[in-house]
Amino acid sequence: MLSRSSHILRAGIISRASLFTARSVVGSSSVRTQIAIGYRAASTAPATATTTTAPATSTKAELDGENTASAPKQKRIRSRPRNQSSGFKSKYNGPILSIDEKKAIDAQYDKIYQALNENNLVDASKFFLESYKPEETFLFRNFKQLEGKERLHIKLFHKVLEAHKRNDKLEGVISVSDLYSKYLDGGITVGWMCSEAIIYEISKGRPEQGLELWVKFMESSNNVTNVQNHDNKEAAHSALAAYISSCLKENTEPTSKIALTLVPLKTIPDNTDITRLFRNCNVKLNNNTINKINQGFDTIRYESLDPSNVDFLDNLPIDQPLELENRYAECIKKSADSGVALSESTYARFIFCFAESNRFDRAFEIWKDLVSSGISPSVQSWNMLLKAAALSNKKQVTLIEALLKKMIDSGVKPNSDTYGILINSYFKAGLSDTAVEIYEKLGEENIPVNLYIFNIMLNGLLRSGQEEAARSLLKSGMDVGLSPDIISFNTFITTYIREKKYKEAEKIITLMNDVGVTPNVETYTNIIDTIYKVANKEQIDPHEQIEKIIKSMAEQGIRLSVPTITAIIDGIAKSGNGNSSNLQLYRLMQKKQLRPNIRTFTALINSEILAGDIDRATFFFDEMKQYNVIQATTNYNQLLRALTPRNLIQESMRLFRDLQHSKYASPNVYTYSFVLQCALNTNDMVSATEVLEDLARQPNDFRVGSSLLKILRKLSDRGLKVPIFKDQKQTPYAKKLAEEEV
Repeated sequence: MLSRSSHILRAGIISRASLFTARSVVGSSSVRTQIAIGYRAASTAPATATTTTAPATSTKAELDGENTASAPKQKRIRSRPRNQSSGFKSKYNGPILSIDEKKAIDAQYDKIYQALNENNLVDASKFFLESYKPEETFLFRNFKQLEGKERLHIKLFHKVLEAHKRNDKLEGVISVSDLYSKYLDGGITVGWMCSEAIIYEISKGRPEQGLELWVKFMESSNNVTNVQNHDNKEAAHSALAAYISSCLKENTEPTSKIALTLVPLKTIPDNTDITRLFRNCNVKLNNNTINKINQGFDTIRYESLDPSNVDFLDNLPIDQPLELENRYAECIKKSADSGVALSESTYARFIFCFAESNRFDRAFEIWKDLVSSGISPSVQSWNMLLKAAALSNKKQVTLIEALLKKMIDSGVKPNSDTYGILINSYFKAGLSDTAVEIYEKLGEENIPVNLYIFNIMLNGLLRSGQEEAARSLLKSGMDVGLSPDIISFNTFITTYIREKKYKEAEKIITLMNDVGVTPNVETYTNIIDTIYKVANKEQIDPHEQIEKIIKSMAEQGIRLSVPTITAIIDGIAKSGNGNSSNLQLYRLMQKKQLRPNIRTFTALINSEILAGDIDRATFFFDEMKQYNVIQATTNYNQLLRALTPRNLIQESMRLFRDLQHSKYASPNVYTYSFVLQCALNTNDMVSATEVLEDLARQPNDFRVGSSLLKILRKLSDRGLKVPIFKDQKQTPYAKKLAEEEV
């Protein structure tokens, strides 16, 4: 405990004062007390680093593998190569081992592997505790890797975790916390493992053990910024949940100060993310507990809220309109409570985000809030309003022109971004000549052409079929020092791939390298897309080229991770070529020992559906169980939506019944709409009656929505009895049904 506390203290992750405060909040019996005591000791005693060294009798020559005795010379190897990036941070370089020593270690690991294959977790735990050494983690972590099998450390963790979920009192089986703690001793800082272990401890009523794992995870990561890493965010969110759970257990209120000291996140996750986190971890936790934890997140989020904070504004949930509305309401309340007016930048950002989420009326309402607050809108705010107008309707250039006139009349002078929005609107409205005319007049008005306008012009010209004009603009821009960025190049690459001009795409990629523009994930998505398309066309094996691309990605700092491959799958799907590459990318993930998550499977299922391959989509849906990934209602609905127009009622009912009996998902309004529509299409009133009986068991405040309401009306006309819910009561249709029942 002493070395851990002093280590974190030196890293500046958590201060003594904060931990002493945490002690009083979480309670004297919690892990925070132990850490606070460690800090007290660390402040009066010298730090002692925990390292593994060679025996005192070893000489430098022996450590370097030289023969210093008369024994036969043996080749010696390191348990972890020098300077090798192994995907985790380790405190150990590892001892130098002979080949015989490594064989002996592998034999021990093989005993663990065989015990796991036989589901003998008692022996597997015993062999692990006998053989595992932190300084040999590299060997343990990569055992069986070359054989393409599941890595030992992942296989052991999965088996132990799932067994303890079923029975928390397994004798002779290592506990989840002890197992992951030993992994951390060797530097295996895998974010999803940390998250799973913490959530498991929360579900068993031991959140303090989850916090202990989090502190050790932070120490092993040795870098507070790693918390912001995408791969570690779920672990960070789980740690916050553990802190809130410990407060609930001690009957104390969580505070943002302590929470963000323990887990230094820039933004607090939304409640939907937390609920999804618990579901994905497949643990038994009642809804009341999850709701209380979500309330704790609400408290922390509100206390730490700074409406003008750049990180807060940059991370607004654009793709979650309800959560976005909640964030705006919180900002209004915070302003009222603190007496500090919202800034113009806050209003402007919300205008843009609501427009991006297709809630254009709400964007214009917030503009009115901005004006009524007494703020005189600057050009930046006017530009956000113009963007909202542009997004609201591709052909509504008259509205944009009217707003631009009003902007100028108010004394605000348009800037380059303003004209960029205007030009983009004309392109989208199919008025490319007008867009080009405005672009050419910018010089006369002394409006500088920036990269934003430059990229808009390139994108607009390419999308309107003016490829030569786009190439000419690219050349002229480079001639005058206007260096194209990754957006420009990605636009060209996307266009050429769409038009099957693969050689031209290769030329653009070469040019991009020549001018020093670094590829991003979108670029590599396009490149991988091209490789698969050419491979399919020419009937060649693309794997060698794909491996080269993966190496290139690593050189550019883009690690081949689950989020990266998920983004690639999603990107290729949008290009219309997902069906030919999905399975290959999925097999690539398996080969690289990457564990697909719910987002990966959602992207795979969506891609197959877009390609019209329902069987392959169902295959990926079924594969979710192999990785213990929750089959969410969304995933069921993906398939049901695809089955409905194909009138496959038997398959739809099979999925519906499966969803009814799921522990982690349940039918929603879309589920009922898809299945009932399919029953209507096939005139299967028996199936429709079964679904209606389930719908009738929903609470009275179940929101039906217009689509399902129309379907219910048709079923009622067929003579079926349909349920009436609260939000239907005022409709003429509902009144008619009520009268009939009376």
